[in-house]
Amino acid sequence: MKKFLIKSFGVVLFGMIVPIVSIVSAGVFEECSPCEIVSNDFETVCNAKSFWDFGGWLDAGVMANEYGQKDEYTDNGLNIDSGNTSRLKNAKHASYQVNQAWLFLGKRLNQRGFDFGGRVDFMYGVDGQHFQAAGLGYEPETGKRWGEGDYYAALPQLYFEAGYKNLSVKAGKFFTPMGLDSSCSPNRFFYTTSYENQTYIDFGGILATWNVSKNLNIFGGWVNGEGNFFDNNNHNAFLGGLNYKINSRIKFDYSVLIGKDDGVRKYFVNSLVVRINLNKSWDYAIAWLLRNEESDLVPNLHFGRYGVNQEIFYKLNSRWALGARAEWMKDYSNIRGYDYDVYAFTLGVNWKPTTFLTIRPEIRYDNYDGEKPFNRTKSKGIDPKDDQFMYGFSGYISF
Repeated sequence: MKKFLIKSFGVVLFGMIVPIVSIVSAGVFEECSPCEIVSNDFETVCNAKSFWDFGGWLDAGVMANEYGQKDEYTDNGLNIDSGNTSRLKNAKHASYQVNQAWLFLGKRLNQRGFDFGGRVDFMYGVDGQHFQAAGLGYEPETGKRWGEGDYYAALPQLYFEAGYKNLSVKAGKFFTPMGLDSSCSPNRFFYTTSYENQTYIDFGGILATWNVSKNLNIFGGWVNGEGNFFDNNNHNAFLGGLNYKINSRIKFDYSVLIGKDDGVRKYFVNSLVVRINLNKSWDYAIAWLLRNEESDLVPNLHFGRYGVNQEIFYKLNSRWALGARAEWMKDYSNIRGYDYDVYAFTLGVNWKPTTFLTIRPEIRYDNYDGEKPFNRTKSKGIDPKDDQFMYGFSGYISF
């Protein structure tokens, strides 16, 4: 009966959200790519006075779960079942954490002629291990990382860029253009990340962009697989897509990743995001993702995930905004024996008491149909749960 009610609630919520519209990441940051600019204004606007950008933020928070399950450690490492790190990237179950202490320096291109630019980002915190790449923060052969325990350092972006008018090429490590949910805290309405966010990994490679018009951008290039810098590992993939602004209210992004890791696997990932600005108060976004993989080591093995993430936001005034997120994700494997659905619902508030401080309380519910990932450590595996409520808050300071 409980599962029936949960799924019914999910169907009703999705049905209500689709015709209406959504909530934060949609329209608030659409003018700037993730983390390219962090403004003190509620609505991010690119700095037109200078092509140089310098700044950062400090993001910290705490979450708790309904079972009182605590973070547990074994051999100086976090037990992923206790800390929820196998399910979400950034929020552990029941402890205070500094997620992102971040600094960035960059120069954007002057599109009037030939110009050089680039960007470097440095961060330290619980999220650090998710921004490390093989050859830049992480050494696959030795397992060494920049940091240990809960806290790690990383260079999320490190690239050089050159361009002439509406054409540009960047080389180095850069954020993924895929998906809706940004990994950068100020570019995300909610403290916790979505399951969609886990699907995409940042890249090392070479990416060209053609700004065809004010409404259309096309990009494409080579990347060194997923989660790699410029290691000699025979990982090759094509990354490409487009951003198209239909009008002042509707914008969509499509991107695709097609690659092969030599002697290991083949993969195909695509992402479609539609953002709609309904009016001055309402913003909505919906993201579809699909990931298929084949193993070269196990014959006929196919696995992956697909699903939908929806977010809707209501701006009360310059200091207060409300948000909701509804997700459905399916993980599958034809040989390994898993095939389950995940449903997640998040409600949150953004409060800006000052121009540089944002407070984000939220409540989140997750339900797994076919898996029981919660309450494992506290019950010592005797009474694992397939659903869980989490609640807490975070805050970040931008500068």
